[in-house]
Amino acid sequence: MVFGYKGHSQLALGAMVIRKLRGLVWVCTLAAGCAGMGAPASASAAPARDIAKDEAAIRQVVETFRTSLIAKDKPTYMGLFFSDKPEDIGWQFVSEDTRLGHIRLTKPDAIKARQIPGNNFIALIDGAVATKEAREETIEDLKIETDGEIASVSFDYSFLANGVKSNWGREMWQLVRTEGGWKIFSVVYTIRDQHSREGIATSPPPVEIVDFLVDSAAKDFLEHPPGPDLKLREVLVGHLTDEAGTKHYRLCGEFQVTSKDGAPEAWRHFATLKTSGYEQWIGGDSANHCKGAAFQWDPGPDLAPRIQQRLDALAK
Repeated sequence: MVFGYKGHSQLALGAMVIRKLRGLVWVCTLAAGCAGMGAPASASAAPARDIAKDEAAIRQVVETFRTSLIAKDKPTYMGLFFSDKPEDIGWQFVSEDTRLGHIRLTKPDAIKARQIPGNNFIALIDGAVATKEAREETIEDLKIETDGEIASVSFDYSFLANGVKSNWGREMWQLVRTEGGWKIFSVVYTIRDQHSREGIATSPPPVEIVDFLVDSAAKDFLEHPPGPDLKLREVLVGHLTDEAGTKHYRLCGEFQVTSKDGAPEAWRHFATLKTSGYEQWIGGDSANHCKGAAFQWDPGPDLAPRIQQRLDALAK
């Protein structure tokens, strides 16, 4: 850029070159020459950051996230985030396709990445604090990329509820380096669960099979009640196919009862199997009858209301 100097000719004073570098302005004249047109000595580059040190600090954030969840330590957990407001921190899941297909059996309008206000970083620690059961997120294959100011972190996670692996996937964080250290700015993660390993049949099960399983489940709950105030949810039909091509149907769902002190107990699995008669499994390993590579869910509605109606009718 060439400027005249007010009150004098450009030829008399020479053209002036003005350069601006990192907020510092300096001037030289073409007449005098501008040797070494680089930055003045006072604007020397800042020393390079120690990236290895930053990576170590970021690893510590990840480890503190993990241990604070186990310890149910909400103050420490909250201190890892850029803000204490849910609306300021990105927090989004994406359902894996097979899992989504299972959800759509009972919720046809389900989508892969639904934004749920109640699903946020505070809800995760509040859920851990509210239960006496252990909560843990295991972390493997941790990868970090950073320039010393911003960072991205990714890892394989598994979420354990009372020691049982309930869901898993890949998780990615964005972090920023603040005066208070590295802080988590956003989190996205995939969700896979036991349904991700299973297929979904294209045709519904025979009506007589469904009727038999509904009646058998209701009868068994009436004759062998697991507790008072029985509630049912997410009850679906599925099947295993043996080597001969025969389908072995079963009813799979969850139930809840009230404890002696009047509080609702945790939801537990049950499975009603069609054999020469039937078998009903409650809690424990019952979920194992409804998963695996050879297992397929059959399309159809949630049968919990039907079983409840049948149970009420039998109780009269």
